[in-house]
Order: sequence, then structure tokens, then C-alpha cells
Amino acid sequence: MTSDQRQTIISRLQSNPNAFQHLETFNLTDYRFFEHSDSALWKVLCLLRVPFKHLTLNTTTRGKVDDSYSIYANRILQEFSKTFQRLSVIGFIYNARGQGPTIELSSYYPLLTNLCINGSNVFLDLDDLLGKCVALKQLKVGGKKLLINSDTITKKSKPQHHGLKVLTLEKCSADAKVFNHISFRYRSLKHMTLNTLHVMGPICEKAGCLLLDMAQILSNTLCIDQLYYSTEYGEFGIKCNICRTLLSQLYDAPLSDEKKKFHNIDWLNTYEYYWSSGIYRRKATKLSNKGAKIAYEYYQNFQSKKIGQTLNHGRLCYGGNPEIGYKYKLYRGYGELRLGKIKDVNIICVSDDNE
Repeated sequence: MTSDQRQTIISRLQSNPNAFQHLETFNLTDYRFFEHSDSALWKVLCLLRVPFKHLTLNTTTRGKVDDSYSIYANRILQEFSKTFQRLSVIGFIYNARGQGPTIELSSYYPLLTNLCINGSNVFLDLDDLLGKCVALKQLKVGGKKLLINSDTITKKSKPQHHGLKVLTLEKCSADAKVFNHISFRYRSLKHMTLNTLHVMGPICEKAGCLLLDMAQILSNTLCIDQLYYSTEYGEFGIKCNICRTLLSQLYDAPLSDEKKKFHNIDWLNTYEYYWSSGIYRRKATKLSNKGAKIAYEYYQNFQSKKIGQTLNHGRLCYGGNPEIGYKYKLYRGYGELRLGKIKDVNIICVSDDNE
């Protein structure tokens, strides 16, 4: 489409103030539109201030993100901030050249209850988003990194609680302190999904534990798959990757002592395995009762002097069997996802292509 043709269309539509004024739901899920479009449609829709309530944009091809198409999510949100109730933007690369590193909203969205931002290069400030989407009930984020404002963490005053009910985090990274913050501010969560998350944070060298403290969460369901961790040991900052997760929750009955006690639910192990033709896939599995006992007993006697042991003699002895292989990496430590109460835990166990 030439610039003259585009301007002709825009002029004709602008001359009709009622154009698209009853359009509330718009779904665009054909990646070929974004491949050939020169964005004339968006200019028209924005100029006419179409009263969108439900908008879906999806450029994924066979379920995968195509980095060819960039989008400024904040611009879309701002244009329709007063009417949006549900927005799903999937498959784009965010924050392209010339834009800031983090998606920050410049308006308030009083009616938005359902938001999905999932693509590539997604840096999202959780507090900024939920502070401006006060009615939000469902949030799905995926693609890069989840952040929280450091000023919010350091404030002595307690943060306001948010009524978010459903949270899905997938294929992104976050610091361990983010989960503690979620626990305090979003304690109304009823359903939580954690899928392919990379968590960074400090580890207790005495116990070998990297803690994700979400003890304020009393949730109905938790869906979990592929959690892995990065930490640093000692004064030399030796980096270490961890692929074991302990799920724990508070005891049902109140205890006589003031200190809260937690009991173990399950041990999970995330591992890579050879698929075919040089392709490796990643999968999460629950340890057997025997495997869970081995892990529990090991960390009861864990000592920091064992950090850095390679156990080379055992690396090639398990032939890729995760039930055996995980034992030779116990020295690295583990991540503990500590919850207040959870009714149902579902391990997704969907393999991930690492081509």
C-alpha cells in the first residue's frame, strides 16, 4: 500500500465519525498480516478511538515467537486505556531499538481484568503494571524478565494488597526476592502457574538452600514445570546452576512454638535429555519416594565445604536416567518454593525444545 492510498483510506474513515464505534472485540491471529502490513490499520483505529474492550494480537508461528515483528505494548494500552477489559499480545519482540528496557504504563486502566503479554525481550515491572491495573484478576507474562521496583521493597510502609487471582509466569527469569514480594502484595492468588522459570538469588551455604518465600500465599492450585536456579558461592563468586526444587507448605495445625514450621510436599528435578539429531529437550519430573528421601537426608548434613565438588566419578554412570543422575549434582544445592497452603499441585511435565 502506497502512502497516498493509506492517506485516502484514513481520510475517508475520519470523515465518518461513526466508523467502528460499535467494534468492541478484535482478534488478529494471522502472522502474515504483520509481515505485510505497514500499520495503516493501527493508525486508523487509534485516530477513530475505537472503543475496544477485548483485543487479541498473536504473531506466533507453530507456537513459537518470531522476532521479526516488534511492538510497543505501552502505546496500544495507552490508546485504549479507558475501555480495555481484556488484552492479549502474543508473539512479538518488545522494547525494540529506541524504546526503554522495561514496559512501563503511562495511564491507568480501570476496567482491565485480563492481561497477557508473552513474546520476546519482555521486561515487565510487576508493581508498575498492577498499580495501574487495579481491577486486574488474571495476568500472564512470558518472554524475558519480571522485575519489581527497588523503591517498593525498601519502603518501610506495607504495600497495598492487590486482588489478583490468577498469575502465570512462563519462559522468563526473576530474582528470588520477587517471589517474596508477590507473596506479601498478591496474597489473594488462587491459581498460580510457574513454567520454565530461571530464578537468581543468594544461597544459604550452610543448608544449601535458595529460598523462594511465598508463605503468605493460600492458593487452590499450583501448576509447575522446569524451575532452575543460578547462584554464587563464596568470596570468589563462583557461579552454580541448580535444577532441584523442594515444594513445602505450612503445617495445618498451629504449633505451640512461635516459629512457623513447614513440611515437604514434593521434590522436583529439572533435567536435559537427548532427543534426536543434536536436539536436547528439558523436562521436569517428581522424584520418587526413594529419591526424595535421598535428597532430604543429604541436605540434613549439607556443609558448605562440599561446594565445588564435581563427583566426576559418577557423571557417566547413570546414562541420562534422571532418577540416578540427580544424585551427582546434589552438592550444588536446591531451591525451595515455600507456600502458606496449597490444595493441589500439578507438575506440567511438558518438554521444551532447545534447538
